[in-house]
Amino acid sequence: MCALLLRTRNVKKRKKFWVHPITSQRLLREKFYSLYEDLKAQPQKFFRYFRTSSATFDKMMVLPSPSLTFQDTRMRKSVPPGKRLAVTLR
Repeated sequence: MCALLLRTRNVKKRKKFWVHPITSQRLLREKFYSLYEDLKAQPQKFFRYFRTSSATFDKMMVLPSPSLTFQDTRMRKSVPPGKRLAVTLR
């Protein structure tokens, strides 16, 4: 009985996906770039959304960009530094 319980605990659940379909369709459904361009055209809305001006956002994006840039792999594309910063500020 105890052996059966120990055996069932050690069985790992198999993953159904390597990359979830929602994640793989990220580039097709993405709203970040269109929203970013729309907000950049309206400075007051940009400031309310990101809590910083567009000039400051651009400066913050350039400074740590090398440390936020990751390598794309065959399995998935990395998240760009601008998008990482936007998520952090939001």
